[in-house]
Amino acid sequence: MDKEEFSAEEEFRVEEEFSKEEDLIEPEENIELEFSEIQQNINLGSGVKNYDIPKNIFLTHKSMAYINSTPELRRSVHSWLKYKKDYKIFYYDNAMCESFIKKNFSEDVYRAYQRLPMAVMKADLWRYCVIYTYGGIYTDADAECMMHPDIFTSPKTLLVCGPEVDGIHLSQWCFAAPKHSPIIKSIIDLSVERILSIPKMKGEHIIHYLTGPSCFTDGIEKYLKENNKKTFTNKLQYNRYRSNVMCVFDVTMFNKVIHHHFAGSNSDGWKQERNRKLM
Repeated sequence: MDKEEFSAEEEFRVEEEFSKEEDLIEPEENIELEFSEIQQNINLGSGVKNYDIPKNIFLTHKSMAYINSTPELRRSVHSWLKYKKDYKIFYYDNAMCESFIKKNFSEDVYRAYQRLPMAVMKADLWRYCVIYTYGGIYTDADAECMMHPDIFTSPKTLLVCGPEVDGIHLSQWCFAAPKHSPIIKSIIDLSVERILSIPKMKGEHIIHYLTGPSCFTDGIEKYLKENNKKTFTNKLQYNRYRSNVMCVFDVTMFNKVIHHHFAGSNSDGWKQERNRKLM
């Protein structure tokens, strides 16, 4: 997991798959994120060298052909490609995600990954693992970037994220962290523990619990509690965190930064697959 360079197989640039004639969205004005480090003495944890979030952007979907055939996905991905001069943008298909987990993580993590019955769950676990390994921004392919991505990478902190609108969870469809962030490690460990210990994967909220927003939020709060940091029942209150522990957007600001199209609710999205397989 201490790999410094991207292999030729993994460094598959998403922009190469897009038409040169495609009109890009007009760039938004850059946003300068105000940030104050109010907790200077946090223990970064083993393997963390600094708080710097690399200018990498990672996304995944089942195929580039599907992205190209779906207007909301194509538009969303192009909204990130506007910044390819400043950011390295990496696309992983399903096979590449599995190869990455197998090569870079323990047998238990790979066993947990293989046990997951749906691609969306595997994509959840992969996103934590790839950000832990390399650092940078993870974004869903249907999350449209509305402001300069430097808003995610400028803070020197262990995690940058936003809350879900309902205040129940923190959002994991777009977040950023430095390489080897102990918060991301906490999320991976919790997800793997839940996947390997659950006897049967069934139910409406099983995806959220094992790999999705519930696991993401619980893993973050596990780290915070272990380090005697404040947690909140209403996740909207996490916008109080603007420190080198964590930087959480106000929900209104987060929805101005990223527009999520929620393609999983489409007729061929993961929710329909869940209803067939896990209900």
